[in-house]
Amino acid sequence: MSRIEIVPYSTIEDHSYVPDTVISISAGPFAGVPFEDGKITFTFIGCRFRKVFIENSEDINFENISIQFVACYLEDLQVENILSQNISIHFFNSILTGRISSPNLKSVSINNCVGRSVFFLDQNRVDVSYTEENVFPKYWRKLLKDINTDFFTVINEKQSFYIYDTKIVSFKTNEANEIRKGLYKRNYESYPPYKVGYYFTEEEKSSFEHQSIDTIFEAG
Repeated sequence: MSRIEIVPYSTIEDHSYVPDTVISISAGPFAGVPFEDGKITFTFIGCRFRKVFIENSEDINFENISIQFVACYLEDLQVENILSQNISIHFFNSILTGRISSPNLKSVSINNCVGRSVFFLDQNRVDVSYTEENVFPKYWRKLLKDINTDFFTVINEKQSFYIYDTKIVSFKTNEANEIRKGLYKRNYESYPPYKVGYYFTEEEKSSFEHQSIDTIFEAG
């Protein structure tokens, strides 16, 4: 089993974790590190995990700890053992399956992801969103190639989010009101993956209409 120690304000990019992996959030690396408001604490970009556990066994004196997965593939995610109550997890343009059941998590957000059966239990806050203005082809092309699939196969898969005993839940979609379709330049962006966006064609949108997304919510 491999182990990843979270070091504040760092990034791991384009790594494949074949064995079981533990992402450990411990107090040591945060000692003496000043909090930077508005900045993600740790980011995974373009990484692939077979089975991954996110664990934290001690309280961490840090204002907010945010772990972000961007364009990642998580075949089996398990988040059960979290003690510190200032940890949030964010998923963006990713494909994931798993179970998030630690009641101490501050929040979980999912934007433009494919959820292949994701369970949330006893959470404080879960936000699920699909926003056309945040579709970035560079991320998706690489991710789909890495897992040997294609766009139409993925969007026609059944998606399921099972949310139980969660205090705050939001589910929203936003369709861009643009006449132009396909690739477009985002001239105001400086980060390379964000410089080109994508507006879906009518054919692609019609495929979404037939997509099955199950969201089950049970309040405690």
